[in-house]
Amino acid sequence: MIYTFENTCKEYPDIENKDGLKYIYFNTTGTKGGTESIKQLLSYLKHSKIENVTNEKLSHIHDYVETVKQASEVRDRYMTIGEMLDASKEEGRVEGALDVYVSLVVDGVLSLAEAAERLGMTEEELKSRMC
Repeated sequence: MIYTFENTCKEYPDIENKDGLKYIYFNTTGTKGGTESIKQLLSYLKHSKIENVTNEKLSHIHDYVETVKQASEVRDRYMTIGEMLDASKEEGRVEGALDVYVSLVVDGVLSLAEAAERLGMTEEELKSRMC
């Protein structure tokens, strides 16, 4: 569920880099690792609905999300990634959707199988278009 990366020296891995820089990636479809709080957060992030608000911190996040969605400058342009990809596919802009899904696969957010399924392709078709 959670992946933490820190800077290291490839040539001398025993050298400690004390800059404190870390990259933390969350996988909303992950099943291993993570605390109960992380699991609840990822569940909410995957489906940002009131039904997934399970504690006070998530309630604050949800309130903020709802406030932002109601702001006039955001409301008219608000779409989830899924809605944007669905709209892209419906409007015949498959190439744009394909680019987004390829990026999600390359970044490790989606598996090749998940991306292919969402695009209505086989894994082999998607692989051939990724080059």
